[in-house]
Amino acid sequence: MGKLGELRKDLEKGGLRLIREPVWLLKEDKIREWRLREVGILIHVARESVRRRCLKKGLVWRDEKLRVYRCVSKKEVEWCTKCTEFGHSWWKCGSSVKRCSIYVVKGHTG
Repeated sequence: MGKLGELRKDLEKGGLRLIREPVWLLKEDKIREWRLREVGILIHVARESVRRRCLKKGLVWRDEKLRVYRCVSKKEVEWCTKCTEFGHSWWKCGSSVKRCSIYVVKGHTG
């Protein structure tokens, strides 16, 4: 069982019912090639109330709080290479914090 299978098992053990398998927002070969430390995962929850609770309180997995964002279904997910957040592109980014899009380190832009 891979990391996504473990994630689903642990989330469902904690009472969160998923309607689909979790998926990486990038292909695993790109994650390894670019040596990314953080990569988004898309999960589909069964109820709207659960989605709202996750957005408000976040998720905890393996004693680590995960950031939760609402994802509107599109063919392609936008990812900002300036601040490394999802939901917008670098030219629409209003953040003053620059992060390296490869190593996801604040201040490092190489």
